[in-house]
Amino acid sequence: METTTREIEDIIKGRMGMYSFLSSLFLECPDELLKEIFEGRISLPSHPLINEGVKILKDLISKFKEFEEFKEFVKREYFTIFLDPFSRTISLYQSNYEGDEPYREISAKIVGIYKQFGYTMEKTNEPPDHVGIELAFMAASCEESLKNFSELKKQKWFLEKILSWIPRLCDEIENSDAKFYKGISKILRGFINMDKNLINELIVMADVP
Repeated sequence: METTTREIEDIIKGRMGMYSFLSSLFLECPDELLKEIFEGRISLPSHPLINEGVKILKDLISKFKEFEEFKEFVKREYFTIFLDPFSRTISLYQSNYEGDEPYREISAKIVGIYKQFGYTMEKTNEPPDHVGIELAFMAASCEESLKNFSELKKQKWFLEKILSWIPRLCDEIENSDAKFYKGISKILRGFINMDKNLINELIVMADVP
């Protein structure tokens, strides 16, 4: 049983790392993380869509000699694709994919779910239904599940009932002019698909009632 427990914990830690990685890229996009990507120091699980995303990133990175150039490209793309007030941008908020606006009904619903699950959002200027916040919740829940495997049931529900809008976000990104974020979108889509199966396996392995 000890070996099985250790195996479960290792898988959960890997999932936590992936959710944190993706959350960061859709929120603050930190320079250190971008540098790790640029230098090929990020280890990702193998999945057809994830592998496709990694190839997109590698092809893009090969066009830059210096990290600073790459970093500026990514920051500029993030602004253009997601924030530019003078062009058609892609929303990172679940509300907009469900016929609502941020900070209204969908946002209130997500806040209620966070409270119910005992999750406290870190200080941020973003609404609770921002994709980066929702992915951060999953990372925090993974950390909690290292103490109590029953937390996996919350993740399964959140993944199936709340994160179901993410494929539509990925469609938007992959049909846009994005280059870096097209690769990240493929990785996000692939990981979500993979995690739906993985979490069911974990629940069985951990014998969660």
